[in-house]
Amino acid sequence: MKEDIRNIQIKCIEILDIVDEICRKYHIEYSLCGGSVVGAHLYQGCLPWDDDVDLMMTRENYNKFLSVIKQELPKGFSVHNYQLSDTYWLLFTKIVNDNTTIVQNDGAVSGVFLDITVYDKIPDNYKRKEDIFLWKMSQVVSIGKIKGKSLKAFVRNMVLTLFFGDKSKYYKFFQKRVEKMGIQLNTIILNCLELFVIRYRMNRKYLKITQKYSLKANNI
Repeated sequence: MKEDIRNIQIKCIEILDIVDEICRKYHIEYSLCGGSVVGAHLYQGCLPWDDDVDLMMTRENYNKFLSVIKQELPKGFSVHNYQLSDTYWLLFTKIVNDNTTIVQNDGAVSGVFLDITVYDKIPDNYKRKEDIFLWKMSQVVSIGKIKGKSLKAFVRNMVLTLFFGDKSKYYKFFQKRVEKMGIQLNTIILNCLELFVIRYRMNRKYLKITQKYSLKANNI
């Protein structure tokens, strides 16, 4: 089991190397997040049980990344999100190694992947509630209908059927709305400069430590 996880991590680092090269070429900033930044801090590498890499970008960097990623990805790798795929309905992006196969904890089968989420500005005034509501609705739309005979399940499924039959329309509305809010804001919860100063320190530490995994990649 440990050997399987290590092999998956090596493949994840290969994807990270590709993404890092593309981001450097186009001057796109990103940060480790989630389990990846925790692993970099606590283990100077991957969490022992982690089977993916988590990145985040500001909306401006994220949109720039999506505009170039398809043409820059080497053969054998693919990008998946609601903007670039008709079958993928989540608000973040996956970069997948199509020459690998893993079974995730929920039973889903995919290639080894790297996740990229968006770091959006949110209001600190009365519009904050609107932004949080829109985000929660995006999660409901993403998860979709649920099974069950409870009143809550009935109302949820009815609302989804009547108003959210086309997920892409809501996602596009949600994206435009949060982008508009972000442009209007002068302050955010965590200063972007702070975030990306941390990014440079943690990412270089992470990549330096995980070079030993990459050196073994050809032996998998």
